[in-house]
Amino acid sequence: MAVLLSLNQTAVRVLIDRGVGVQELGVFAATAYLVRLGTIVAQSLGQARAPELRAAAANHDFGAVARQGLVSAGHAALLGVVTAGVMLVVGPAVMVLGFGEAFEPSRALIGAIFAAGIPLFASTSLAMATVGMGERGLYLCAVAISLVSTVVLVSFLVPEWGVVGAAWGWAGGESIKTLLLVGIALRRLRSGQDPSRVGG
Repeated sequence: MAVLLSLNQTAVRVLIDRGVGVQELGVFAATAYLVRLGTIVAQSLGQARAPELRAAAANHDFGAVARQGLVSAGHAALLGVVTAGVMLVVGPAVMVLGFGEAFEPSRALIGAIFAAGIPLFASTSLAMATVGMGERGLYLCAVAISLVSTVVLVSFLVPEWGVVGAAWGWAGGESIKTLLLVGIALRRLRSGQDPSRVGG
């Protein structure tokens, strides 16, 4: 699972390197690094509800687990929106200060990469609740589908839009994963059942 979760961005970087070039890859990687730092905060939002998640899972109240996960995901998505807005304003200056003038991204690239951060933060926050609902198999499927979607989208978008297209492809793949995880949580919220009893 950890390997699959790390492959989305790795696949994007490989496709950028092959389709655009090393210099653009460096700018993309430096900007995406800030998004990855944000996932630490998003993960902490999910872990903050760990006692409630454990208690609800121990009581087989998977509807409550789903509810807690969706609340965390909502907070994480809001964090992503605020971060994207701030970075659109100050991003180029921050990047130059942190990485040097060679790594100054355009606002179009910042917007696309931090758009990927919104669903990435939400899915990261929702991950613990998804596993807590007993949906390990579906979580694995969502991660795998996201990876395949990212590769396909980036492969189509890079030739036309370059590194910005790659970022939007990444955003698309992360959005698909988040929608799948939200769907899993909503399904459990409606049923509130032990996963072994759902569907028969």
